[in-house]
Amino acid sequence: MSLITAYGHIKEVGQQLLQANINPPFSGNISIREKNNLYITTHGSNLGALKESEVIKVSLDGSHDEHPNASVELGVHQKIYQNLPDAGAIIHAHPASAVALSFQLEEIVPIDLEGRYYLPEIPVVFIPYDEYLELAPAKIPPYLNENKVVIVRGHGSFVRGKDITEAFHLTVVTEQVCRLIINDTLLDRA
Repeated sequence: MSLITAYGHIKEVGQQLLQANINPPFSGNISIREKNNLYITTHGSNLGALKESEVIKVSLDGSHDEHPNASVELGVHQKIYQNLPDAGAIIHAHPASAVALSFQLEEIVPIDLEGRYYLPEIPVVFIPYDEYLELAPAKIPPYLNENKVVIVRGHGSFVRGKDITEAFHLTVVTEQVCRLIINDTLLDRA
């Protein structure tokens, strides 16, 4: 896969995340694995209007110091790929409903049929904000050994897929599951 090809896939998914109101502009990050490398968005890039220069190629074991423009989540992406050889793409998004539920629940269990089919449960992990960059690369990947999605309390979702299409689909399903739970709760109170 070339940088141009990876950029095209990442740009398309970034636009779809924004259009579906799942991720705000200038937040989140996306990567695609290629053997011992990954293509990842740069820090602060607008996923909904991504420029070619905002996707860079990094080795799976390269340091952030070597790639200072890479997303600050680079270490998390690298550890996920190192631990899960079947992961072909990772999307880190900030879906509002998922983040809202993460404050209330330690695990999100879908109430809808499609949600249960794709995501029987979604674990929620707490990482203190002031230690996030230091602890996230070690704390997040173990949750993705058995699940394709994990939500970091108050922050957002990390989704692994065999490819970017699966990662995008599961990101959308995650937010849909959480919206349904919130709406169902509100209807019960009415």
